Amino acid sequence: MEINNRVLRVLIFVSLATGLISLSFASELPQPKYPVSGPVFRELVVENVYVCKVMKYESPAVLRLVTQPDQASYSLPEDAVAAHFSAIFAKNYDWFLNTWSKDSQKFMADKNREKSRGPDYWLNLWENVYADKKIELITRIESGNYVLIEYRLTPKGRDKPFQDTVALTKENDRWVLTQELRNDPVLSSWNAPGLRVQRLVR
Repeated sequence: MEINNRVLRVLIFVSLATGLISLSFASELPQPKYPVSGPVFRELVVENVYVCKVMKYESPAVLRLVTQPDQASYSLPEDAVAAHFSAIFAKNYDWFLNTWSKDSQKFMADKNREKSRGPDYWLNLWENVYADKKIELITRIESGNYVLIEYRLTPKGRDKPFQDTVALTKENDRWVLTQELRNDPVLSSWNAPGLRVQRLVR
């Protein structure tokens, strides 16, 4: 199905109570102090609508990587993605961090400390994951002030390609990657079947 220039609605359905689950919860609650009628189970659905615009690149765009930080551009979201992967392929951890927003850099530093991971951890990971592969851009998604870009990591052999989506924001006239959407349903589910994500709350 063609999805170019189509506005997608990602619907998040939140269930407050369902029959069997409510029955299991009811067994943990005290009985009513006063007489009550027989129970009637109801389900409350809250919809949060996220509007996004999805555009396929007319042909997968192979990123042109550079070798030095001063050769990188951050004028456009696609430029920032190219800088990000250029830093990875150059195994330049400081450059890699500079491709993220300031808040994201702090978040990542906190996570690294929590998990006792230093730059060497990432350099070794990049060596294993990205060696002898090319990066192709597949889809651009615009939602609010954010741009999401789906990319494909294509090996030269017969291994299956890997696809993922990164989120970008504009910070001080530079497009940079961001962790702000790490819990956002658009980033994780913009291409979910039926564009519906259901989460049971209680």
